[in-house]
Amino acid sequence: MPAETLRKWIRQAAVDEGAAPGVTSAESAEIRELRRKNRGLEQTIEILQGAGRFLRAGVRPATVLICQLSCLRERSPGVRD
Repeated sequence: MPAETLRKWIRQAAVDEGAAPGVTSAESAEIRELRRKNRGLEQTIEILQGAGRFLRAGVRPATVLICQLSCLRERSPGVRD
């Protein structure tokens, strides 16, 4: 095992125990999860904005957009017709 890897593990253990300043493992995991959710929400907004443009224009959306909206409904059970 490289010495640098061991040094990082020891440093992170000290941070997790509160003996050293820094971001704990739990906080890092929470940040990663929030960033993942944010990316998903940004994609949802993009899909809905695309659908809105078609609806305002009064034309049928492209098949790709319809498929994306369908997938969005499956991922978000709270979305209603």
